[in-house]
Amino acid sequence: MVLDSTLNAGDFGPGLTSTPGPSGTRVMRHRAAWAARRDRTYHLGSTAAEVMNAVSELNRVVGLTPVRAGRHTVDSRNLPQLLWNVTAGDSDAACAGISADVRVLPGAAHGAEVTPPGPSTRS
Repeated sequence: MVLDSTLNAGDFGPGLTSTPGPSGTRVMRHRAAWAARRDRTYHLGSTAAEVMNAVSELNRVVGLTPVRAGRHTVDSRNLPQLLWNVTAGDSDAACAGISADVRVLPGAAHGAEVTPPGPSTRS
């Protein structure tokens, strides 16, 4: 195990991943760049900055009103947990899974009925 940053012990629970810290931010930027190179598939933005802005906007929206994705409710408490999946790794498959999960949420935030992708439909 390599510890490259610390988490705020006071945030234990759902708030633990709400502030990713420097290492988490680097991972998010890396995943945003990955998704931007595949904008035709994920439609989250064609640059890393656009993807990061889309995620920020999504976080703002779900902070105001939680959204439904299938039988799941996504709000500002669990969206960071979805985005910061430390067990997912840094592979193309992990980035594809997270991108596919996030891809359906803007539609849900605008009132569309969406279904989260299953493991076989994430890429």
